[in-house]
Amino acid sequence: MKGHLPFRFRAVPAVLIYALLCCGKTVSDISSSVPDPAWRTAIAGTIVSGPFIGGSGFVFAGDDRALYSFREDGRQLWRVALPGRATPHITVTGDGFIIAVTDRRRVHLYNPDGRHLWQVTVPEQPSFPPVQGRDGRIFILSDTRLLCYSVTGKLKWQLKVPGHPLSKPNTLDDGSLLLLLQDREALHISPWGELRKRFKLPDSAAVTVDTGAGTVIGFTGGGIACYSASGGSPETRWSSMPGGSAPGRSAESGSRKIRYLCAGNSGDGGGILLAVGSDSFIYAYNIVTGETEWGIFEYDIYPDKIQSISYHNGIFNILAGSVGVGYTIEGALQWKRALPAQASASVYTAGGYLVTGGKEWIITGYKLDAPIVRKGQYNPERSYGHNRKDFQPELNGSVRQFMDSAEQAIRTGAAGEKESEYIEGLASIALFRPPQGSANLGMRDAEYPATPGMIERSRAMLLLGESGSLEARQFLVRVLETEDNGSLRTHAVKALGTLAFDPDGAALKAIQEAVLRPAVRDDSFYFAVCDSVYEICRFMGIQGLRAGGLDILKAFMQERYGMRVYFYAARTLEKLSL
Repeated sequence: MKGHLPFRFRAVPAVLIYALLCCGKTVSDISSSVPDPAWRTAIAGTIVSGPFIGGSGFVFAGDDRALYSFREDGRQLWRVALPGRATPHITVTGDGFIIAVTDRRRVHLYNPDGRHLWQVTVPEQPSFPPVQGRDGRIFILSDTRLLCYSVTGKLKWQLKVPGHPLSKPNTLDDGSLLLLLQDREALHISPWGELRKRFKLPDSAAVTVDTGAGTVIGFTGGGIACYSASGGSPETRWSSMPGGSAPGRSAESGSRKIRYLCAGNSGDGGGILLAVGSDSFIYAYNIVTGETEWGIFEYDIYPDKIQSISYHNGIFNILAGSVGVGYTIEGALQWKRALPAQASASVYTAGGYLVTGGKEWIITGYKLDAPIVRKGQYNPERSYGHNRKDFQPELNGSVRQFMDSAEQAIRTGAAGEKESEYIEGLASIALFRPPQGSANLGMRDAEYPATPGMIERSRAMLLLGESGSLEARQFLVRVLETEDNGSLRTHAVKALGTLAFDPDGAALKAIQEAVLRPAVRDDSFYFAVCDSVYEICRFMGIQGLRAGGLDILKAFMQERYGMRVYFYAARTLEKLSL
């Protein structure tokens, strides 16, 4: 295999390896001619951000004030106009949602089908791409403040940043945030907006990447380190310095500084961290242990010319000037091609297409003659720990007073550090079961002065839905699974519709099972189901219909549900098809 040489760092001293590589330089194994594209399409502007893997293909934003979505074969799926000028700060989430920052301090959310769900105007123009948290919440960072919005567009909290941020917030392995500032300072912030710790890094950060094991930082002095918060506070999980040394100390001759980092996550939470040094070495580290797995010296990759490094479908893709190269997570060369010099960003699709965008108004797809490698993607946690199966309701003090406080905080965006407490308290009320033999079926009596009845439980469910958190969804699903009272089931369904965010289809599955469960016919419950299915499918797009929304609505078109329910379900389907 010419043009690159794999090696194991632990087997041979680094100085000897470098000398051998310099003496053994051979002819490059890439073709000097640019391959013929499989397809090429023109857009109405220059690419501002992307392309990103998302939806049923890839997504990007153009300077013509539009978002585009294409299939990997070059067919356009949709184009939607942005209500403002696009910025480079676009995020495509793992579920295919697009968080777009435009001019005039506006942030927008689009579903995978291109439907505009909401927009907010923030106090300052965001300086970095937004970041999505475990339960769907969205973190937006400007030069002086960090804001948190629910996935439904409600402000949860904001925090003034005591310094100048260097990059977007990083997500640690427990879901909390690590925010890097100038002068080697770092902030540890909880998902609820609590500043937990302010500390100094051993060296100035040059580049960062999030992994399943924590946040990896590449330092200007040449070392890298992985920070984990599994113990409650950010601590060094592992560190490494190519050629020896430690973070905060200069590498030998300064030639081994890490310039780029890219995480290749495997399905089991492990994976490989790819690090490209300023000396054209490509290093691969075990994400969990930090041990060196393999390394390659690439003659054709010049760090100063690297335009993008990405990981898709088991392949690390590097675009550097007029050269593109791809390596598997195990270090095997997957593809290497000469590319047009104007290519500036790339994605490697599941079907084996390398899609590149350039400075011109052209998107190009190349079909690579390489076998497709599909590795399981790391699936991050969907919660911050409050949806545990062994959760037991605990009630203390006045139920009404607590609910009044929770309602005001959730609806005004003032929950902040108390959000976790509010969610657990509301879940306790929603899941409460009166003691056996109690006559408390909805009205509070003297025997149980602090006991929530049906009114309080219904109100708690609706507030859980308004919280806009997947944490709350799990409790609402449990109410549907365990509750026989028709009124309470109806309120649980309504709350799931208010939440709407259902990335794995768990809410739709619970609603479908609740409909199929034998019970007395209840048209008000069926109407609530139709309304909630509409809200979920409107928010999630076609994937919501495929996850069970379509089946639920079609099931109501049976004689046993009556004509009123039949026509209501039919109208709901018609609204979804518009």
